[in-house]
Amino acid sequence: MVVAVKAGAELTNGCQAITRKEKTGMKTKLLLVGIVAVVLGTTIAVPVMAEDETITMFVSRVRLAYNGRSSGGSDRVVAMVHVRDTNKAAVAGATVTAEWTLPNGTETVTGTTDFQGIATFQVWAGRGTYTLCVTDVTKNGWQYDPDLNLETCGEIEITWPFSPPR
Repeated sequence: MVVAVKAGAELTNGCQAITRKEKTGMKTKLLLVGIVAVVLGTTIAVPVMAEDETITMFVSRVRLAYNGRSSGGSDRVVAMVHVRDTNKAAVAGATVTAEWTLPNGTETVTGTTDFQGIATFQVWAGRGTYTLCVTDVTKNGWQYDPDLNLETCGEIEITWPFSPPR
């Protein structure tokens, strides 16, 4: 499917068109290749693709953080996996499969990326080392290329809560 639009055309709900020129013989068309939108203050680009076209995605970041009791809940480790396409746009709706390596064993988890392309995972935290490694990313019509990953694993060591000897 090919849609011709004017460069920078204003689309529904304040979105803007991303276009490219395609020359066929003596005619040049501007083709819609994506849409740029601002969602909750974040600019995102959504590619438009043909039915038989696949877009490649990869993991750009894996970040782990300790979220302690001062935040109002139990101690936990939170991991955020960022998924991007080859244009570095956030990939929403991708299923991320990862493996937690915890102080007491391993656990396979899955999560779905939000509109910012971030899948969030969390586990209860006690002392020890926590590692989250992405094993797969899937989305209908998309291809995951782990060779493009900028990061595949994240790790954090928790030394708190500290229990002094009695």
